[in-house]
Amino acid sequence: MEKYATWVQRSKDAPLHIVISEKPLKEFTVKDVEAIMEMIGPHTQRWKSFQIDEASLQTIRIILDHLSECKLPQLNYLRIVEWRNGRRSPEELEFPGLPPFFDSLTDWGSLEPSAFDIPQPEWEPLGPLAFDTPQLQKLELVGVVVDFNSPLFYNLQALHLKDEYFEQLEAQTAKNVVHQLLRRSPHLKQLHFHGPRSNLGSLSQNPPPLPLTIGDPLTHSYLVDLTLGLQRPAFDAIISSTRFPALRSLLSSSGNSVGLDSCHLQLLAKISPFPSLRRLSLSASPDNPQYDLYLPEALSTLTSLEELALVEFDMTQVAKALPILGHSCPQPSKLYLY
Repeated sequence: MEKYATWVQRSKDAPLHIVISEKPLKEFTVKDVEAIMEMIGPHTQRWKSFQIDEASLQTIRIILDHLSECKLPQLNYLRIVEWRNGRRSPEELEFPGLPPFFDSLTDWGSLEPSAFDIPQPEWEPLGPLAFDTPQLQKLELVGVVVDFNSPLFYNLQALHLKDEYFEQLEAQTAKNVVHQLLRRSPHLKQLHFHGPRSNLGSLSQNPPPLPLTIGDPLTHSYLVDLTLGLQRPAFDAIISSTRFPALRSLLSSSGNSVGLDSCHLQLLAKISPFPSLRRLSLSASPDNPQYDLYLPEALSTLTSLEELALVEFDMTQVAKALPILGHSCPQPSKLYLY
Protein backbone atom coordinates (compact mmCIF):
# COMPACT_ATOMS: atom_id res chain seq x y z
CA MET A 1 0.00 0.00 0.00
CA GLU A 2 2.90 2.33 0.76
CA LYS A 3 4.23 1.88 -2.77
CA TYR A 4 0.89 2.96 -4.28
CA ALA A 5 0.71 5.96 -1.96
CA THR A 6 4.15 7.04 -3.22
CA TRP A 7 3.00 6.73 -6.84
CA VAL A 8 -0.07 8.86 -6.17
CA GLN A 9 2.04 11.56 -4.50
CA ARG A 10 4.59 11.57 -7.33
CA SER A 11 1.83 11.97 -9.94
CA LYS A 12 1.40 15.54 -8.66
CA ASP A 13 -1.31 17.23 -10.80
CA ALA A 14 -1.58 14.56 -13.51
CA PRO A 15 -5.02 13.06 -14.24
CA LEU A 16 -5.63 9.75 -12.43
CA HIS A 17 -7.14 6.59 -13.93
CA ILE A 18 -8.06 4.31 -11.04
CA VAL A 19 -9.11 0.65 -11.00
CA ILE A 20 -10.07 -1.15 -7.78
CA SER A 21 -10.62 -4.89 -8.02
CA GLU A 22 -11.00 -7.65 -5.46
CA LYS A 23 -10.15 -10.38 -7.95
CA PRO A 24 -6.34 -10.44 -7.54
CA LEU A 25 -6.55 -10.24 -3.74
CA LYS A 26 -7.12 -13.38 -1.67
CA GLU A 27 -8.36 -11.46 1.36
CA PHE A 28 -9.97 -8.10 0.72
CA THR A 29 -11.11 -6.75 4.08
CA VAL A 30 -13.06 -3.65 5.07
CA LYS A 31 -9.80 -2.30 6.46
CA ASP A 32 -8.16 -2.69 3.02
CA VAL A 33 -10.96 -0.79 1.31
CA GLU A 34 -10.85 1.99 3.91
CA ALA A 35 -7.08 2.30 3.48
CA ILE A 36 -7.37 2.56 -0.30
CA MET A 37 -10.01 5.27 -0.09
CA GLU A 38 -7.99 7.23 2.47
CA MET A 39 -5.08 7.11 0.02
CA ILE A 40 -6.89 8.15 -3.16
CA GLY A 41 -9.84 10.07 -1.70
CA PRO A 42 -8.00 13.39 -1.26
CA HIS A 43 -7.21 13.41 -5.00
CA THR A 44 -10.75 13.15 -6.47
CA GLN A 45 -10.23 16.49 -8.21
CA ARG A 46 -7.78 14.69 -10.53
CA TRP A 47 -9.75 11.52 -11.23
CA LYS A 48 -10.28 11.03 -14.97
CA SER A 49 -11.71 7.51 -14.85
CA PHE A 50 -12.72 5.24 -11.98
CA GLN A 51 -13.48 1.51 -12.12
CA ILE A 52 -14.65 -0.89 -9.42
CA ASP A 53 -14.31 -4.35 -10.97
CA GLU A 54 -15.68 -7.65 -9.65
CA ALA A 55 -16.13 -6.36 -6.13
CA SER A 56 -18.60 -7.40 -3.45
CA LEU A 57 -21.59 -5.19 -2.79
CA GLN A 58 -20.11 -4.39 0.63
CA THR A 59 -16.91 -3.11 -0.97
CA ILE A 60 -18.88 -1.05 -3.49
CA ARG A 61 -20.96 0.52 -0.71
CA ILE A 62 -17.88 1.47 1.33
CA ILE A 63 -16.25 3.12 -1.67
CA LEU A 64 -19.37 5.04 -2.64
CA ASP A 65 -19.92 6.14 0.96
CA HIS A 66 -16.44 7.68 0.91
CA LEU A 67 -17.34 9.52 -2.31
CA SER A 68 -20.61 10.88 -0.96
CA GLU A 69 -20.83 14.63 -1.56
CA CYS A 70 -17.37 14.63 -3.23
CA LYS A 71 -16.58 16.71 -6.31
CA LEU A 72 -15.05 14.87 -9.27
CA PRO A 73 -14.78 17.67 -11.85
CA GLN A 74 -12.66 15.72 -14.41
CA LEU A 75 -14.30 12.28 -14.18
CA ASN A 76 -15.61 11.21 -17.58
CA TYR A 77 -15.81 7.41 -17.16
CA LEU A 78 -17.28 5.39 -14.25
CA ARG A 79 -17.60 1.62 -14.16
CA ILE A 80 -19.05 -0.42 -11.25
CA VAL A 81 -19.14 -4.22 -11.54
CA GLU A 82 -20.45 -6.47 -8.78
CA TRP A 83 -18.62 -9.80 -8.65
CA ARG A 84 -21.52 -11.91 -9.98
CA ASN A 85 -21.47 -9.92 -13.23
CA GLY A 86 -25.20 -9.28 -13.24
CA ARG A 87 -26.33 -12.87 -12.72
CA ARG A 88 -28.77 -13.79 -9.97
CA SER A 89 -29.60 -16.99 -8.16
CA PRO A 90 -32.92 -18.73 -9.01
CA GLU A 91 -34.22 -17.79 -5.55
CA GLU A 92 -33.57 -14.10 -6.21
CA LEU A 93 -35.45 -14.27 -9.49
CA GLU A 94 -38.55 -16.02 -8.19
CA PHE A 95 -40.18 -12.63 -7.71
CA PRO A 96 -39.32 -9.55 -9.77
CA GLY A 97 -38.69 -7.37 -6.73
CA LEU A 98 -38.02 -3.70 -7.25
CA PRO A 99 -35.94 -1.19 -5.32
CA PRO A 100 -37.96 1.44 -3.46
CA PHE A 101 -37.40 4.15 -6.05
CA PHE A 102 -38.96 1.90 -8.73
CA ASP A 103 -42.20 1.54 -6.80
CA SER A 104 -43.86 4.43 -8.59
CA LEU A 105 -42.96 2.87 -11.95
CA THR A 106 -44.64 -0.46 -11.26
CA ASP A 107 -48.08 -1.51 -12.32
CA TRP A 108 -48.79 -3.57 -9.22
CA GLY A 109 -52.32 -4.20 -10.41
CA SER A 110 -50.96 -6.41 -13.20
CA LEU A 111 -49.43 -8.87 -10.72
CA GLU A 112 -51.24 -12.01 -9.70
CA PRO A 113 -52.41 -11.94 -6.05
CA SER A 114 -50.38 -15.07 -5.33
CA ALA A 115 -47.19 -13.18 -6.21
CA PHE A 116 -47.37 -11.29 -2.92
CA ASP A 117 -47.03 -14.57 -1.01
CA ILE A 118 -43.56 -15.12 -2.46
CA PRO A 119 -40.65 -13.67 -0.41
CA GLN A 120 -39.20 -10.73 -2.28
CA PRO A 121 -35.43 -10.87 -2.84
CA GLU A 122 -33.15 -8.13 -1.64
CA TRP A 123 -32.44 -5.77 -4.50
CA GLU A 124 -29.98 -3.97 -2.26
CA PRO A 125 -30.05 -0.82 -4.39
CA LEU A 126 -27.22 1.63 -4.06
CA GLY A 127 -29.65 4.54 -4.08
CA PRO A 128 -28.62 7.89 -5.56
CA LEU A 129 -24.96 8.30 -6.48
CA ALA A 130 -24.49 11.51 -4.51
CA PHE A 131 -21.30 12.94 -5.93
CA ASP A 132 -20.72 15.74 -8.39
CA THR A 133 -19.54 14.60 -11.85
CA PRO A 134 -20.27 17.40 -14.34
CA GLN A 135 -18.03 15.86 -17.05
CA LEU A 136 -19.21 12.24 -16.76
CA GLN A 137 -19.96 10.89 -20.24
CA LYS A 138 -19.81 7.11 -19.91
CA LEU A 139 -21.30 4.99 -17.12
CA GLU A 140 -21.32 1.19 -16.80
CA LEU A 141 -23.27 -0.57 -14.05
CA VAL A 142 -23.11 -4.36 -13.87
CA GLY A 143 -24.95 -6.25 -11.15
CA VAL A 144 -25.90 -3.10 -9.24
CA VAL A 145 -29.04 -0.98 -9.24
CA VAL A 146 -29.05 2.74 -8.57
CA ASP A 147 -31.59 5.52 -8.41
CA PHE A 148 -31.84 6.78 -11.99
CA ASN A 149 -32.83 10.22 -10.69
CA SER A 150 -29.20 10.81 -9.71
CA PRO A 151 -27.78 14.04 -11.20
CA LEU A 152 -24.81 12.24 -12.72
CA PHE A 153 -27.05 10.88 -15.52
CA TYR A 154 -27.70 14.31 -17.01
CA ASN A 155 -24.59 14.73 -19.21
CA LEU A 156 -24.12 11.07 -20.11
CA GLN A 157 -23.46 10.05 -23.69
CA ALA A 158 -23.11 6.29 -23.10
CA LEU A 159 -24.89 4.12 -20.52
CA HIS A 160 -24.40 0.36 -20.12
CA LEU A 161 -26.65 -1.55 -17.71
CA LYS A 162 -26.35 -5.28 -17.09
CA ASP A 163 -28.40 -7.12 -14.51
CA GLU A 164 -30.63 -10.14 -14.70
CA TYR A 165 -33.37 -8.26 -12.88
CA PHE A 166 -34.00 -6.14 -15.96
CA GLU A 167 -34.98 -9.30 -17.83
CA GLN A 168 -37.72 -9.90 -15.28
CA LEU A 169 -39.37 -6.49 -15.41
CA GLU A 170 -43.04 -6.29 -16.31
CA ALA A 171 -43.48 -4.59 -19.69
CA GLN A 172 -44.98 -1.33 -18.43
CA THR A 173 -42.30 -1.00 -15.74
CA ALA A 174 -39.51 -1.63 -18.26
CA LYS A 175 -40.96 1.05 -20.52
CA ASN A 176 -41.19 3.53 -17.64
CA VAL A 177 -37.60 2.80 -16.55
CA VAL A 178 -36.30 3.43 -20.09
CA HIS A 179 -38.36 6.61 -20.44
CA GLN A 180 -37.07 7.83 -17.08
CA LEU A 181 -33.48 7.26 -18.21
CA LEU A 182 -34.06 9.02 -21.52
CA ARG A 183 -35.59 12.04 -19.81
CA ARG A 184 -32.74 12.22 -17.28
CA SER A 185 -30.10 11.84 -20.02
CA PRO A 186 -31.14 14.15 -22.87
CA HIS A 187 -27.71 13.93 -24.58
CA LEU A 188 -27.43 10.14 -24.46
CA LYS A 189 -26.10 8.54 -27.66
CA GLN A 190 -25.70 4.92 -26.53
CA LEU A 191 -28.03 2.95 -24.25
CA HIS A 192 -27.38 -0.73 -23.64
CA PHE A 193 -29.60 -2.97 -21.51
CA HIS A 194 -27.72 -6.26 -21.36
CA GLY A 195 -29.47 -9.29 -19.93
CA PRO A 196 -26.90 -11.95 -18.98
CA ARG A 197 -29.23 -14.71 -20.18
CA SER A 198 -31.38 -12.88 -22.71
CA ASN A 199 -30.82 -13.60 -26.40
CA LEU A 200 -33.53 -11.64 -28.16
CA GLY A 201 -33.06 -12.18 -31.88
CA SER A 202 -35.86 -12.52 -34.38
CA LEU A 203 -39.16 -11.87 -32.67
CA SER A 204 -41.18 -13.80 -35.24
CA GLN A 205 -40.91 -17.02 -33.23
CA ASN A 206 -42.55 -15.36 -30.25
CA PRO A 207 -45.37 -13.13 -31.55
CA PRO A 208 -47.33 -10.91 -29.19
CA PRO A 209 -50.66 -12.22 -27.90
CA LEU A 210 -52.35 -8.92 -28.78
CA PRO A 211 -51.73 -6.16 -31.36
CA LEU A 212 -49.28 -3.51 -30.24
CA THR A 213 -50.77 -0.49 -28.49
CA ILE A 214 -49.46 2.62 -30.19
CA GLY A 215 -49.79 5.87 -28.27
CA ASP A 216 -48.22 9.31 -28.25
CA PRO A 217 -44.49 8.46 -28.23
CA LEU A 218 -41.65 9.97 -26.24
CA THR A 219 -38.96 11.30 -28.59
CA HIS A 220 -35.25 11.15 -27.82
CA SER A 221 -33.35 12.93 -30.59
CA TYR A 222 -29.74 11.94 -29.85
CA LEU A 223 -29.69 8.18 -29.27
CA VAL A 224 -27.69 6.39 -31.98
CA ASP A 225 -27.14 2.88 -30.58
CA LEU A 226 -29.68 0.88 -28.57
CA THR A 227 -29.35 -2.61 -27.09
CA LEU A 228 -32.42 -4.16 -25.49
CA GLY A 229 -31.72 -7.49 -23.78
CA LEU A 230 -35.29 -7.76 -22.52
CA GLN A 231 -38.26 -10.07 -22.86
CA ARG A 232 -40.57 -9.65 -25.87
CA PRO A 233 -43.41 -7.81 -24.01
CA ALA A 234 -40.96 -5.29 -22.54
CA PHE A 235 -39.25 -4.79 -25.90
CA ASP A 236 -42.58 -4.14 -27.61
CA ALA A 237 -43.72 -1.74 -24.89
CA ILE A 238 -40.58 0.35 -25.35
CA ILE A 239 -40.43 0.58 -29.14
CA SER A 240 -44.18 1.21 -29.46
CA SER A 241 -43.96 4.24 -27.15
CA THR A 242 -40.65 5.83 -28.15
CA ARG A 243 -39.23 7.58 -31.23
CA PHE A 244 -35.49 7.55 -31.93
CA PRO A 245 -34.95 9.79 -34.99
CA ALA A 246 -31.16 9.34 -34.93
CA LEU A 247 -31.03 5.62 -34.07
CA ARG A 248 -28.72 3.64 -36.37
CA SER A 249 -28.48 0.25 -34.66
CA LEU A 250 -30.94 -1.84 -32.65
CA LEU A 251 -29.28 -4.89 -31.12
CA SER A 252 -29.96 -7.81 -28.81
CA SER A 253 -27.71 -8.70 -25.86
CA SER A 254 -25.80 -11.09 -28.11
CA GLY A 255 -24.79 -8.18 -30.35
CA ASN A 256 -26.97 -9.25 -33.29
CA SER A 257 -29.49 -7.00 -34.99
CA VAL A 258 -33.00 -7.48 -33.64
CA GLY A 259 -35.32 -8.86 -36.31
CA LEU A 260 -38.88 -7.53 -36.26
CA ASP A 261 -41.96 -9.32 -37.53
CA SER A 262 -45.00 -8.12 -39.46
CA CYS A 263 -46.81 -7.30 -36.21
CA HIS A 264 -44.46 -4.31 -36.02
CA LEU A 265 -45.25 -3.02 -39.52
CA GLN A 266 -48.18 -0.89 -38.34
CA LEU A 267 -45.90 0.60 -35.70
CA LEU A 268 -43.27 1.46 -38.31
CA ALA A 269 -45.91 2.97 -40.57
CA LYS A 270 -47.66 5.09 -37.91
CA ILE A 271 -44.93 6.55 -35.70
CA SER A 272 -41.72 5.80 -37.63
CA PRO A 273 -39.78 4.96 -34.44
CA PHE A 274 -36.33 4.73 -36.06
CA PRO A 275 -36.13 6.31 -39.54
CA SER A 276 -32.30 6.36 -39.45
CA LEU A 277 -31.88 2.62 -38.83
CA ARG A 278 -29.13 1.08 -40.99
CA ARG A 279 -29.97 -2.66 -40.82
CA LEU A 280 -33.30 -4.41 -40.44
CA SER A 281 -34.79 -7.86 -40.87
CA LEU A 282 -38.58 -8.20 -41.20
CA SER A 283 -40.38 -11.55 -41.01
CA ALA A 284 -43.93 -12.21 -42.15
CA SER A 285 -46.52 -13.70 -39.81
CA PRO A 286 -48.42 -16.45 -41.67
CA ASP A 287 -51.11 -16.50 -38.97
CA ASN A 288 -51.70 -12.75 -39.26
CA PRO A 289 -51.52 -11.86 -42.98
CA GLN A 290 -53.48 -8.63 -42.41
CA TYR A 291 -50.35 -7.08 -40.88
CA ASP A 292 -48.46 -7.56 -44.15
CA LEU A 293 -50.64 -4.89 -45.75
CA TYR A 294 -48.59 -2.27 -43.87
CA LEU A 295 -45.32 -3.30 -45.56
CA PRO A 296 -45.24 -0.49 -48.18
CA GLU A 297 -46.04 2.21 -45.60
CA ALA A 298 -43.51 0.78 -43.16
CA LEU A 299 -40.69 0.72 -45.70
CA SER A 300 -41.44 4.30 -46.72
CA THR A 301 -40.38 5.46 -43.22
CA LEU A 302 -36.97 3.74 -43.35
CA THR A 303 -35.02 6.40 -45.19
CA SER A 304 -31.49 5.35 -44.22
CA LEU A 305 -31.47 1.58 -44.64
CA GLU A 306 -28.28 0.05 -45.96
CA GLU A 307 -29.31 -3.59 -45.48
CA LEU A 308 -32.82 -5.10 -45.50
CA ALA A 309 -34.01 -8.70 -45.22
CA LEU A 310 -37.62 -9.69 -45.96
CA VAL A 311 -38.47 -13.18 -44.74
CA GLU A 312 -41.48 -15.26 -45.92
CA PHE A 313 -43.52 -12.32 -47.21
CA ASP A 314 -45.99 -12.82 -50.02
CA MET A 315 -44.15 -11.76 -53.13
CA THR A 316 -47.15 -9.74 -54.29
CA GLN A 317 -46.76 -7.52 -51.23
CA VAL A 318 -43.00 -7.34 -51.77
CA ALA A 319 -43.50 -6.28 -55.40
CA LYS A 320 -45.72 -3.40 -54.23
CA ALA A 321 -43.35 -2.36 -51.48
CA LEU A 322 -39.97 -2.35 -53.21
CA PRO A 323 -40.66 0.62 -55.53
CA ILE A 324 -41.64 2.64 -52.45
CA LEU A 325 -38.40 1.63 -50.74
CA GLY A 326 -36.51 2.68 -53.87
CA HIS A 327 -38.07 6.11 -53.63
CA SER A 328 -37.65 6.65 -49.86
CA CYS A 329 -34.24 4.99 -49.62
CA PRO A 330 -32.70 4.96 -53.09
CA GLN A 331 -29.37 3.30 -52.31
CA PRO A 332 -29.64 0.26 -50.00
CA SER A 333 -26.47 -1.77 -50.47
CA LYS A 334 -27.97 -5.17 -49.61
CA LEU A 335 -31.46 -6.65 -50.03
CA TYR A 336 -32.27 -10.23 -49.01
CA LEU A 337 -35.50 -12.05 -49.90
CA TYR A 338 -36.16 -15.36 -48.17
